[in-house]
Amino acid sequence: VCCTGGRWSVFLGLEPPGTTGPRLHSRPGGPRTLPPQLGDLSQRFVSLVLDAARAGDAAEDWSQGYSLMHYPPARAVQEAVLRFTGSNLAVIREALRTDSSDADRAAAAWALGYAPDKRAVVPDLVAAMSDPAWEVRNNAIRALAVFGALARRRPELGLVIPLAAFVPLLESPSWTDRNKASVALASLTFRVPPESLAVLRPALDALVQMARWHDGPHALAGFQVLGRLAGIPDSTLFARFQAGDRESVIRAAEAR
Repeated sequence: VCCTGGRWSVFLGLEPPGTTGPRLHSRPGGPRTLPPQLGDLSQRFVSLVLDAARAGDAAEDWSQGYSLMHYPPARAVQEAVLRFTGSNLAVIREALRTDSSDADRAAAAWALGYAPDKRAVVPDLVAAMSDPAWEVRNNAIRALAVFGALARRRPELGLVIPLAAFVPLLESPSWTDRNKASVALASLTFRVPPESLAVLRPALDALVQMARWHDGPHALAGFQVLGRLAGIPDSTLFARFQAGDRESVIRAAEAR
């Protein structure tokens, strides 16, 4: 994956015998109904995200309930999909459920992150977390992570995202599932009482693995979730992470 400090990182996953991973639904067999314009926007955005990472300009603004990148070319595409989704929501939701094209469903999941009514599309995105295509799952999880940040700032919106839905993805043999699920949970579990996080304990071993990843920026999300399971304040977590003391947090989470 690219890029940490301008360098690529390689993750090698060894899947033990008997590992089943998340239960995925069957690939839809419906006709391709996604508007071609949205497919084009999605392809352009994927390319521009990599350009932004290579340029060291991958920062994002989540404050409005959807992602806007600082990198101007990528941001322009996001602003275009924001306008497009508002007037084509029904066909995008239908494509996510029924379209036989993995690329089209991935584009639809990405676009629903820009839906004007976030609460209405949460069930669509949660269902897409069980899509057979990793790109679809990736985009759905990411959209829900951004929604979680909005839910913290504006509780009056009634945005509820089920934490338990992420557990199978934390145990997935797919790196993108694990990475995105941990990032989403780092957003969704902010200032959530430890007793409310008990639904995540079945994935404790997977979170421990992620917290020990050598690539610090990618390990941080799993480390944060573990620390919150242990009831450790975020300020203490960051101090321990920066000091290289991950094991004390892991032991506290395992012992709780």
